[in-house]
Amino acid sequence: MSRVETRSLAPEAEGAAEARPLGVIASVAPGRVIAALSASFAQEEGVTIGTLLRIDGEPAAVAVVTGIEAPAADIDAEAFDVVLAEAELVGRIGAGGLVESRIHCPTVGVRTSRLDTAAALAAREAGLRLAVPIGEADGPFSIEADRILSEGVSIVGPDLASARAMAVTVRSLLKRGFPARLVLVDPDNLFTRSFGNAASIVDASAGFIAPGLLTADELADCLEAVGDPLSREDLRLLKAVMRGQGGTLRDLIGDLEREREQGAPGTGAACASVVRRLRAAREDARLAPVFGEDADHLSPDDLLQRLFRLPDGSPPMAVCQLGGCEAALQPVLTRIILRLSRTLARSTEGRIPVLMAVHGADRLLGEDDDTEPSGSFAVLSAGREPLIAGVTLYHAAAKVRDDAVAAQLKQLDGADLLAFDWELPWPQALTLTPLPESAQPRPLTTAAGERDVHALIDAARSAFAATS
Repeated sequence: MSRVETRSLAPEAEGAAEARPLGVIASVAPGRVIAALSASFAQEEGVTIGTLLRIDGEPAAVAVVTGIEAPAADIDAEAFDVVLAEAELVGRIGAGGLVESRIHCPTVGVRTSRLDTAAALAAREAGLRLAVPIGEADGPFSIEADRILSEGVSIVGPDLASARAMAVTVRSLLKRGFPARLVLVDPDNLFTRSFGNAASIVDASAGFIAPGLLTADELADCLEAVGDPLSREDLRLLKAVMRGQGGTLRDLIGDLEREREQGAPGTGAACASVVRRLRAAREDARLAPVFGEDADHLSPDDLLQRLFRLPDGSPPMAVCQLGGCEAALQPVLTRIILRLSRTLARSTEGRIPVLMAVHGADRLLGEDDDTEPSGSFAVLSAGREPLIAGVTLYHAAAKVRDDAVAAQLKQLDGADLLAFDWELPWPQALTLTPLPESAQPRPLTTAAGERDVHALIDAARSAFAATS
C-alpha cells in the first residue's frame, strides 16, 4: 500500500501588519543561529530567553531564543547598539502562516523579527479546520484527539480510496490509544481483517437488535425499508405501545393485542394491521437483523458488549458489518447505531467518549441525521461527499489498482500488530501522549472502582431503553 500524504492549508492573513525587523542572522550552525539584534528594538519588543523569532526566507524559519548577550556592568547600556542572541531552530512557516514543526535552515544576512504568536495560533486553528488534500503534499497531516471528538472528520473520495484512508486513520488511532470507544460501520464488509485482533467483527445480518429496543420511528423505518409505508394510525399506535421497556417481538405483539382489547374504540383495525406486518416481518429473511429469532433476545447488555466492548473493553473496537443486510435496511441500522453511540456518550456524561466511523456515509446518513460532534461523541465518515463541517480530508485517486487496494484492506502487516491495556480506567484523559504517573487514572481494582464501572454501565443500559 502506498503511503498516504497530506498537506494542510490555511487562509492568507488579510491586512496583517508586517512585524518590525529586529536585526539580521549573523551566523548559522546545524539546528542553531546567532542573530545580531538592535538593542533598543529588542528591549522594546521584550526579547528574552524563550522568545520566538521569525526568520525571513522561503519558507520563513522559526527559532526560539536560548541565550542573549547583555552589556557588561561597566558599559553604558544606552550606547550598546547591538546584542547577540543565540536561538534554536524549531520549525518553519508554511502556507498561509501555518507554523509547522519541520525545521528550515535560513541563510546568513536575512532579517529576523519577533514571531506574532497570536497570529500563528490563529492561522494554525484556521488551518486545522480547512479541507486537507491528500496525495499531493510534502508532509504528513496529524489531527489532535480533542479536535476529532469536538469537530468530527470527513474523508472524501471514491469508495475504495476513502476506505483505504479510513483504515489507515483508524489503525493510527488504535496504535496511539485513542481514548474513546470505536465502532466502525462497514456496509461492504471491507474491513474484516483491517484491524487484526484489535477489532471484534459483528455480523448484523445474523441478529442485530431486539425490536423492543427500537424507537417507534426506527421500527417503522425497518418495516418500510422492504414494504409499504405504515399509515398514520399504525405509527401512532406503535408510539403509544412502545414505552422503552425492551422485550421480544412476541412481547410487542402481545402488547398490541392487549391494546386492541383494552384500547379506545377504532384502534382494532390499526392493531390488526401492525400485528400482521410484524408477523410477516418475522418470516422475512431481509428483516432478520431486527425481527429474526437471533435478534429477539439481545439485551442492552449485549449491545454494550458487542458494539462498544463494554464493560471489559477487549478488544477496543467493533466493526459492524452490514454487507449481508438488505441495502435498503443499511441506512436504518446505521441511524440506530448513531443513536446508541450518542446515547452512550451522553448518558455517561462524556466519561465514555465514542467515535463512530462510517464508511459510505453519503449513502447511509443524511442531512437530517444528528451527526453533530459534542466533545465526547463524533463521527469519522468516509464517502464521496463530506458529512459534517469539521476537518475534511480529500483523498486523491488510488495509485494502485482497486482490486489490490481491496486485498490490502483485509490484511494486517506484522509490523502493525497492536498491543493494548484491556482495562478501562475512567475517566480517560483526552490525550495522545503518555500522562505523568501522578495523572494516570487508577486501575479499577477497588470496590469503589467496580461500583463506578457498574454505575456507568447501568446509566448507559437505562438510557438505551429510555430513548426507545
